[in-house]
Amino acid sequence: MRIPSHLGHADRPEFHDRRHIALAWAAFPWGSTSVALPKKLASARKFRKQIDAISCILLKNKVSLSRPSDCSVRPRNKSAVERKGFSAVERTNNSMNKLIGTLAVAMVALFAPLSQAALQISYSVNGAAPVVCALNPVSAGPAVCAAFSVAPVTVSILTAGSNSPGTPGLAQSFGSTLQIVSSSAATLDIWTAAQDFVTPTTPPAINFSSSISTTSTTGTGTSGLTSCVDTTNGLAPPTAPFCAAGPSLTNTTLGYGPAPSSTSNTVSSLILSLGSPYSLTEHIHLVLGANSNINVITSTVLTPVPEPASIALLGGVLLFASTRLIRRKRNQSSQA
Repeated sequence: MRIPSHLGHADRPEFHDRRHIALAWAAFPWGSTSVALPKKLASARKFRKQIDAISCILLKNKVSLSRPSDCSVRPRNKSAVERKGFSAVERTNNSMNKLIGTLAVAMVALFAPLSQAALQISYSVNGAAPVVCALNPVSAGPAVCAAFSVAPVTVSILTAGSNSPGTPGLAQSFGSTLQIVSSSAATLDIWTAAQDFVTPTTPPAINFSSSISTTSTTGTGTSGLTSCVDTTNGLAPPTAPFCAAGPSLTNTTLGYGPAPSSTSNTVSSLILSLGSPYSLTEHIHLVLGANSNINVITSTVLTPVPEPASIALLGGVLLFASTRLIRRKRNQSSQA
């Protein structure tokens, strides 16, 4: 193998390893590397440094070649082209870091409201200041209040849940108070709030329904419910006013007792305009007579109203299917 003349003379002492130089020259990928040897070298020492650098690169590329003595001691000198390449990489990395940082800030800003979503339960006895007894950071819940007693009322179990953030076909919140006991006449107010519903929204129009069911064992009294679609996505007292904005429904007040009884009531209306996010909130108002022992279950439900086109399509499908069925029965009877 002939060594190009511009590399110097291999018979000099500095170039005693002719085979080393020849292999480096022949094996080095000149067309694909970013390291280029100058056409003329000022001195044999500089040339030897270049050859050692080539050998180090060949070793990294798994080319069989004796390792220069200083390959692991002194870092390889970088050519201008290589330095430029590394600068480009560094600039790219810096740009990517800035982009990632910007995206991270944007994501935090986007999801900050979602991170504050909650399911809350609060109560008040005889008009006292509302007390939060459960706050779940997951708005789907469940939220469960520990049993509490504020004379003369004792509540054994108080829970709430929802399907927040909802589905295109359903948004629902529900609450239950199991075994409310009052030794004397009293009032009990209970609020529930589930935040960050994003579906369903209008259009189409949405059917809004509110339901309450009361079962009593002893005593007399009344129960009432007001349900709200809070378009401010708020919570309930004392954290925020009940139903600061948005449509609401008030159920017919139900009476119970004195004998064991079970009563229920559902009211509904249409919502023609609703965006997101919103919260579903409920206010249960109980007037308890002496020795009352009752259970209460509530729910608030939003469902989209089927569009006329969908109804027409469903009607056409049913008509077609019934026609085919009638023809099949006629054919079977005629063949018999």
